[in-house]
Amino acid sequence: MNRTDRLYALVEELRAVSPRPRSARWLAHRFEVSTRTVERDIGALQGAGVPIWAEPGRTGGYVVDRARTLPPVNLTPVEAVAMA
Repeated sequence: MNRTDRLYALVEELRAVSPRPRSARWLAHRFEVSTRTVERDIGALQGAGVPIWAEPGRTGGYVVDRARTLPPVNLTPVEAVAMA
């Protein structure tokens, strides 16, 4: 999985389980990368304006604010042509 795909997948993973946090270790295992790579990716997403923050503590992890993100756009081919 390339970095762009992983960044998108990280946001979707966090969004799907929001408001529950996901740890960097869990995300690293899920995407088969190091925890440091996850931390760099989260930093890049935060820098791009994605509303992700860290919940401290033993059961903490990263959380995305579901209220401030939009769901993916799922259009049929006919709907996509109509919008174009």
